Amino acid sequence: LSFGSMVAQSTLDRFTQLEELDASYCKNLTNVDFCSATLRVLYANWCSNLTDTGLRNATRLVVLNVSHCSQVTDVSPFAHCLLELDVSHLCGIGSAALSDCRRLQVLNAYENDKITQPFAERLRELNAGGCSSALNDAALADATGLVSLSACRNRDITTVAPFSASLRRLDASYSGIGDAGQVTATNLVYLRASGKN
Repeated sequence: LSFGSMVAQSTLDRFTQLEELDASYCKNLTNVDFCSATLRVLYANWCSNLTDTGLRNATRLVVLNVSHCSQVTDVSPFAHCLLELDVSHLCGIGSAALSDCRRLQVLNAYENDKITQPFAERLRELNAGGCSSALNDAALADATGLVSLSACRNRDITTVAPFSASLRRLDASYSGIGDAGQVTATNLVYLRASGKN
């Protein structure tokens, strides 16, 4: 189910069996209690009134997008289930909130300087673009299973050596990854290397 930005919370409250909800840009969304028993996928980017309290009962979430949701700071109610998480831009979620996300495979932390430790040993895909000094080589040292990395506009990631054997996709545009940093990634099927280093 996908709604526009003007849908009232009372309208949403009628949909009690939803497994997937795209409420992107829905400023009126304050909670997902109405479908928390069945909800597994939630796209709530730009839902500026959504809070931790509004997500506390959604204990089955496997995919969550809370990009631009500054009031969302906690994923603990569903950390045990999460496979994909988008905490990009102005999201309130930081590294401490990710420590219990044992199953997390995909993390979009683009321009989220609160993510300093992505618990990368579990990740398959990571967008660390635009994270000035927050996500760096040291933070990714354990990312041995990483298949896809976007380091676009991140000057503090300079090498892909720890995960060169598994890496298939790399966006190194405008990053700190130069020729020396890319040379070990011989299994790539996609490389974006535009921009100056």
